[in-house]
Amino acid sequence: VTILGGGPTPTAALSSAFSTNLEKQKQWKGYIRKSHLKDTPDILDTIVQDLNNFLRPLVVTMADNGIPPGKWSAEGGWKSY
Repeated sequence: VTILGGGPTPTAALSSAFSTNLEKQKQWKGYIRKSHLKDTPDILDTIVQDLNNFLRPLVVTMADNGIPPGKWSAEGGWKSY
């Protein structure tokens, strides 16, 4: 399984095959509706891409050398140690 855009990923839930699966898209929309989540994208592919963009630096770096890419903060994203 690969991260959208290439590279390893620890789960199939972050794959394009998952995010484009019609059944998973229906489940995502149902989850948003039942949970009354406002301002949440209802397009599963958007969520999966956002998760991949966030996790890619961590997953790729850990796969390459087992060392995290640094520290993450909401203000600046991933920063080297």
